[in-house]
Amino acid sequence: MAALAPASVHAAETHRFAIAAGRLDQAILDLGRQGGVSVALADPAMGEIRVRRVAGTMDAETALARLLRGTGLGVTIIDARSFRIVRVPVRARPAPPPRRPAPRPAIPRPGDPAPPEEIIVTASKRDTALADYPAAVTVMRLDDSFAGAPGQHGSDVIVRQLPSVNSTNLGPGRNKLFIRGVADSSFTGPTQATVGQYFGYARLNYNAPDPDIALYDIDKIEVLEGPQGTLYGAGSLGGIIRIDPAKPDSGGFAARMQAGYALTQHGADSHDAAATLNLPLLTDRAALRVVGYHRIDGGYIDDSARGLSDVNRSRIFGGRAALRVTPGDGWTIDAGWVRQDIQTRDGQYSEAGLPDLTRQSLIAQPFDNDYSLLYATVEKSWGPLVLRSTGAIVSHDLANRFDASALGGGSPLAFTQDIAIRQHANETTLSRQGAHGHGWIAGISITDGKDRTRRALGDPAAPAPIADILNERSEVALFGEWTFGLAPRLSASLGGRYAHTRFSGELIDPANPNPPEPRRAVDYFVPAVALRWKPGGGWLIYGRYQEGFRPGGLSVSSPGSAVAFQSDTIATFELGARRGSPDHDPLSVALSGSYARWESIQADLVDAQGFPYTDNIGNGSILGFSASATWNATPSLRLDGSAFLNHSSLTQAAPAYARAEDNDLPNIAQWGARVGARWVQIVGADARLSIAADARYVGKSYLGVGNLLDISQGRYVDTALNLRLERGRFGFALGVTNLFNADRNRFSYGNPFTVVAGRQETPLRPRTVRIGLDAAF
Repeated sequence: MAALAPASVHAAETHRFAIAAGRLDQAILDLGRQGGVSVALADPAMGEIRVRRVAGTMDAETALARLLRGTGLGVTIIDARSFRIVRVPVRARPAPPPRRPAPRPAIPRPGDPAPPEEIIVTASKRDTALADYPAAVTVMRLDDSFAGAPGQHGSDVIVRQLPSVNSTNLGPGRNKLFIRGVADSSFTGPTQATVGQYFGYARLNYNAPDPDIALYDIDKIEVLEGPQGTLYGAGSLGGIIRIDPAKPDSGGFAARMQAGYALTQHGADSHDAAATLNLPLLTDRAALRVVGYHRIDGGYIDDSARGLSDVNRSRIFGGRAALRVTPGDGWTIDAGWVRQDIQTRDGQYSEAGLPDLTRQSLIAQPFDNDYSLLYATVEKSWGPLVLRSTGAIVSHDLANRFDASALGGGSPLAFTQDIAIRQHANETTLSRQGAHGHGWIAGISITDGKDRTRRALGDPAAPAPIADILNERSEVALFGEWTFGLAPRLSASLGGRYAHTRFSGELIDPANPNPPEPRRAVDYFVPAVALRWKPGGGWLIYGRYQEGFRPGGLSVSSPGSAVAFQSDTIATFELGARRGSPDHDPLSVALSGSYARWESIQADLVDAQGFPYTDNIGNGSILGFSASATWNATPSLRLDGSAFLNHSSLTQAAPAYARAEDNDLPNIAQWGARVGARWVQIVGADARLSIAADARYVGKSYLGVGNLLDISQGRYVDTALNLRLERGRFGFALGVTNLFNADRNRFSYGNPFTVVAGRQETPLRPRTVRIGLDAAF
């Protein structure tokens, strides 16, 4: 008969565990799936007992012991892979001495020991531990100060923290994101994004600008660098950004509220407010989590032609709702809704030759970004096997208006462009995750979508419609990846994706009817190969080859005509090394070098008059190197730094762009860097003071490819300082951005009809000070 207490029957086999706090019956299902063991309860009533969170790499017996700590329960070992949880008899104890009054609870001090929590790369689709993942990846955990920082509400937070992630600066909800120098153009058109963005397991973006979802109530953000075509398909040439929201918790009610007010030098005031509610619906079975927010970013650009000040005011409001149901037997059901609207009154660019932060335009140039996402994920686990299926519906509407008076000889003239995007997607995967990052995944992905672009030109009150474009696309893909051991410290990964893509475009011109373009079909096979070596000392060294692709489509070449653009592909070789964890180790380091070959580059451009169009500009190459390090100098002080070097060029230009051959690819600086520091100190018995500061340098880059757009930008330093004081349930925050009130040019574009003059500049937001309050219940 087996005995109580841990034994060493199967101790040699370790697994990575990530078990949430909650009911025991659900926790042992997760433990069994992740550890490949069977765990039974001697008494079903024990399933209601609450247990703590367990995370890390260990054997199943150790995980069970940690899970049951403090519960009065023990483990009977049945065989090497079977365990039974029983109640441990309580020995009689002498009566304790009289108790003294309990002291007031103190919050944990910076130096207090805590069990290390292993960092998991969820974007690997197999929940691979960071220590085992053979690629350049960053996992960011957001603290309470991020979402309310002045001028930072969405992707700005990611760009500020990671030099390898770059962005255009047209305005909130209007920007394109780039990773590792894979930048096609500074303009937005029908080409698919080069960065895939995900909210949980649902894709956020397709061929529109960054949705710029506000980062309230977010657990973590993962950034995977380099093409991810094998696991993520089209539109991931540069990499993946995955936003992982906080999950509904059926264990108890929780609420959080925060609000802030900000003052901008030479600008209008700003304010923000947000609230989060976690509502248990059925104890330990179902919960609802709701987030709502509203913010006003005051303007700071003046328009002297119209006699207006602070014209570029933005309003951002939205909300999210998430439902989680855990009916038992390894099932988890998540469903949610994301809605956000961004309204900007006018462009945020100024013009050289005028007073600072000033431009001249004859009409307002507003922008609107309305985004909606519905998603559902169903997951079932059988021991180490996990079946997951996610469905998503995206509705994304954008409305732009630009001052086209330069075409009208000085009379007010407006150009409008409205884009409506509808996308449906489903992905189903079956995976098995073993020890040391070994395992496999296989899946099928089905997507179907369309986007319609409507353009008009004329009197600002009623511009006349010009040619519209309708693009439709669908894809069915099969994919898989297998990671296996070659030697005790050496592992390999092999993967591939076969995709069948169909797409077509149609020019819709009421004055000149055109038949739709014949539907085209393209088949892709995207391979991936990786080697991972762990030489010891906490180091991981890896090499990786990956590919990515984007389908073609139809674009307006001039009012009333259209032209098809072709698919493009990218292949990347990468070598890297990583040591330690920023959260657990005194010193952690990550290094990466890559070379990419980009064929038939798609680019959204503007012509000499200012009208947008899309073309394949040729072939290019990108050579990059990045490095980052974090030093936990003391229990209270953390220092971190990161930098990148980039050399990109159009190596073989298409005939129409022959004069641009060997030019840099757009919008990516040759180098950039960031340094940061964070200091945490206990004040009294129950208060915590934290101070964080950072500075980011962005080097020189060029707006676009070709003589018309060979306009320089960049070479600026952006700075920030944040202070936060927490006491009990309440917090106070003080933040300052652009400490030295620098006015350098971030982006040389704001209006396509006058951009070729080279006078447009997008200055840094002037020095802004925000005061914030928050409370948690």
